[in-house]
Order: sequence, then C-alpha cells, then structure tokens
Amino acid sequence: MYPYRIFVSYSRADSKLVDRLHDHLVELGAHPMFDKHIKFASRFSDEIRNQISYAHIFIAFITNHSKISPWVLQEIGYAMGLRVPILPLAIDHPPTGMAGEINAFMVDPELINLDTILTETDLYEVVKTVQSEATAMFECTESLLARTDKLVKYANRIYDRYCKDYGAAKVRQRMAFSSFSIPNKGVKNNIWDRREGLDRRGPEIRELLLKERKVMEKLARGGGCDLILDPYVRSSSTLSIDDAYSKTELETIKLSSVTRLETLINFLEDMPDDKVRVVFQEGKIEGGMHIIGDWFATEAVVPKYKGGYKQTIFTHHAPTVLSKIEAFDCEFEEILMDMKLEGISSRETAIIALKNMLTDY
Repeated sequence: MYPYRIFVSYSRADSKLVDRLHDHLVELGAHPMFDKHIKFASRFSDEIRNQISYAHIFIAFITNHSKISPWVLQEIGYAMGLRVPILPLAIDHPPTGMAGEINAFMVDPELINLDTILTETDLYEVVKTVQSEATAMFECTESLLARTDKLVKYANRIYDRYCKDYGAAKVRQRMAFSSFSIPNKGVKNNIWDRREGLDRRGPEIRELLLKERKVMEKLARGGGCDLILDPYVRSSSTLSIDDAYSKTELETIKLSSVTRLETLINFLEDMPDDKVRVVFQEGKIEGGMHIIGDWFATEAVVPKYKGGYKQTIFTHHAPTVLSKIEAFDCEFEEILMDMKLEGISSRETAIIALKNMLTDY
C-alpha cells in the first residue's frame, strides 16, 4: 500500500485505544500523524495545522469523549475547510455535527474488529474518490519574488521538519532550465549579471533564488531528482538584429544562455547517476512545475521565458499532489523509454546534449 499520511484526531481520554489504531495503521503501511509528539503549549498549534494540511486522510476517532472535545471539533472543521478527505471512525454511535455528514466506520469499543473494518482498500478508495472529485485548495502568488519566497519556505519546512521522520523527499521539476541553473555563488558574484542578461534583478530576489538553489540541491542529494527540461528556449541562435536587438544585446542574451547551460552542466556533473535523471521536451513545456516529495506541488501559469512568473499556484492537498506525481512520472517514463538508452545514463546523455548546445553559441 502507498504510505499515506493519516492524521488522527482524538480525545486524550482515548489514548490507549488510539495506540491500537496507530499500530493497525502502521501494519497497513501508513504513516500515522498525531499531536502527542508535538511540544507546543497550544493544543491546536501551527504544527497541527501543517500536519492536517499535509495528510492524505484525516481520521476522526469519534467516542463519547471526543464528541465533547473542542479540539477535535476544531480539527475536523479545519480539515473540512482544507478539503482533506475525512474518515470518521466511531464507537457506539455514529458521529453528529460536521462529521455526521460523512458515512462513518463503526468499530467495536475495544477495536477488536478493526482489521476487517479498516483495510488497505478502504484507505485507497478514500484517496481515489477525492482525487476524482478534484477538490483541492490552492494558493496563488503574483510575482517571481512572492513565488520564490513561498517555494523556499515550504521546501525548507519539508527538509527541516519532515524528511527525518518520513524519509527523503524526491524533487520533480518540469520547466525550461530547472532550479539547478541558478548559480550557487554569492549574489554579488558577476555570474548573476551574466545569467540574467538584459533582465537584471536586485539583491532581494537574487538572495531568494540562491536559497531556492540550495534547498533544492539538499533535497535532491537526499531523495534524488527527476527533471523534464526544455533548455532550448530563448536561444540566441534564433535571434538576430532583425528582432529589434542590437549586436550588444544579442551578445548579452547569448552570455545569459551560456551561463545557464554551464551552471546546469556543473550540477549534473557533480551528481551521481542514482540521484538524478534528466529528459528533454523541446518546445513542449508551457510552464514551470515543482513537486517536492509528495508534500506539495507548484505550477507556473505563465512560462518564465515569456515574461516572468506572473502567477504560480501552490497546493499541499496530498491526494492532488499524488495525482500530479502520477502524471509527471508517466510522462517522464514515456520520454525515457523513447530515448532507448543503452550503456549510458540519462544524466550522462543530458550532459553531452547540453555541451553540444554550447557549441552553437
């Protein structure tokens, strides 16, 4: 079974029963998420909000104790607001109130029948139903600055808080050059001027982009990365003075393209084959996408090479992130199969292709 993250909302008075539920979920292959390990003063802390938002399934453990718990009711309302799929698990009586709108799984007071009531198939169907309904919540940023700030914040949260307990997070990117064409040098280094070409940026956005490069590389070195790239865009070889560019401007654009390619090559050369796979989709990428583990996904509505990130949408909705992973992986494997690689890795193939592009400048 897929290792779904399952947040369990319960009353502390039912802790012994919940320990049994925890063991059952682990046996099924799931990752239970509880508040008992969170060292915060407030019961409904930011960390609990984060755990609920990242959960594939929210189990409301309904008992006579939890029915009168304001914390359980608050957590149920929060999960419903985020459209996290809710699975009520009830003892004695079906749930009422908000959770009463959802069909509950009725279990024995001692959870003796839990093995037959809550199965792998049940969990799978809960997630698949929500995926088919397409009910995810999204956040939207309106600029490169806001997009990069949010991306760095969320990626660092995954790396710092969750990779240790839930395993390394794989990086998937579908875009022109990827985060790994961003320089990993200080923002005053002249490589930034060369990379940005005619569109020079200030120190604030450069600092954020540098943080993006660093956190993406940390994640990739831990969990690996799959890249679907289109490094052919805005090639200076396709531009001329007839396109309203002066000779000096054309040279600046050329240097920008070369710098991005060289930076990407350096990253690929420094990574082992088992940590990076690369395929190209020339002219078929119409935006920028990041998927970090199965924790969150972003998608740029407007391609960067057509004027910058005008809008980027973010989602933590775990069933939706899984759908995006499935679509990404299907596309990646189809391209990889068409490449018919024999005796050479996709990383090595990409390095050769990128170096050949450099000869065109």
